[in-house]
Amino acid sequence: MLLVTRIDRLARSIGDLQDIVRAVKAKGAALKATEQPIDTSTAAGKAFLDMLGVFAEFETNLRRERQLEGIADAKARGVYNGRKASIDPAKVKDMKAQGMGPSAIAKTLKIGRASVYRALGRLKSAEGRGMSTARGTANSSHVVRRHRSGCAIVRVRRSGCGVLWDR
Repeated sequence: MLLVTRIDRLARSIGDLQDIVRAVKAKGAALKATEQPIDTSTAAGKAFLDMLGVFAEFETNLRRERQLEGIADAKARGVYNGRKASIDPAKVKDMKAQGMGPSAIAKTLKIGRASVYRALGRLKSAEGRGMSTARGTANSSHVVRRHRSGCAIVRVRRSGCGVLWDR
């Protein structure tokens, strides 16, 4: 038996929820929620599960729409710009061209060595590949693999994966 507290914590869409229920059923088990009267071993439990899944997906979609409206409004007012860059990649590149190593650059600019490598990597990938994201250029070490269409598939920290398109 797969025991969860709430169904909306288990899946983000009705399709995902049904896939999970099918996988659990294929293993010969049932799904049961502790805070909701759901037990997939009964017909009523299956029906209630599907209804709750539909409403959870609807709520998620409404929340996403409101969030996108808020972001669009903030961009229109000019207040959604993100944090200002604290490192000038051109300055890092110039110091590297003068023969300074990453550790010396980091000490001089009072930044971490990883930030130096990140700045150099962004410059290299922007110049070499001509690739960019909505936030700027991507470090080539983040490229996981290339899709058959030619776009690079990259790992994004928050969501787990993302797509970076060639210009």
